[in-house]
Amino acid sequence: MEVTILGAGTIGSTVAYNLTRCGINVRLTDIDSDMSKGHGIDIAHAGAHAAHPIGRGTTGGSIVAIESGAEAVEKADCIVVTASTDRPVGANQRGGRKKWLEDNLGIVADIARWFRQTTPSPTVVVTNPVDVITYELYRQSGWPSRYFLGYSLSETARLVYALGDEYDVQYKEVSCPVLG
Repeated sequence: MEVTILGAGTIGSTVAYNLTRCGINVRLTDIDSDMSKGHGIDIAHAGAHAAHPIGRGTTGGSIVAIESGAEAVEKADCIVVTASTDRPVGANQRGGRKKWLEDNLGIVADIARWFRQTTPSPTVVVTNPVDVITYELYRQSGWPSRYFLGYSLSETARLVYALGDEYDVQYKEVSCPVLG
C-alpha cells in the first residue's frame, strides 16, 4: 500500500511517521520541497534507529519525499490532505477561522487541479476548517464524493466542549468524533 500525504508540516510528517511504523509506504510532499525532504530523511533515520523502542520489532515502510503536483497523487492507494497555511492571528477568536478558510482555499485549488489530472483515490482531509475544505476539494476535483472523508480532531474537541457545557457533563464523558 502507498499513501501520499499532501502537506509535510507538523501534522503531515507525524502521520507519515506513524504510517511507516505500520509498514505502509509513504510519499510525503509539500510545496516547500526542502521541508518534505527534510522530514522524509528524519523519518527514515528514526525507522532505522533500532536502539529506540519504536524502531525495534516494527515492519517499517519506506518514505519518499517528492515535489508537489499531480505526480504526487497519481500512484497513491490513499491520499491524506494535511496541507494548510499558518494559523492566522485571531483564528481562535469568533469569526477568525474565516481568514484561515480563505487562505486554505488557495491550497485546495492547487490540489484539486492535481486531482483532475489523475484517477480518483480514497482521500482523507484533515485541513481545517475540515467541513468546508473537504467539500471544496470534492467540488473542485470532479471526483465522486465517495472518495472523500473529512476528519478533524480539533472540530471533535470543539463539539465535545460544547456538548459538555450544554449538558453539564465532564468532557471526558463525551464521545462524538466529527467525520464529514
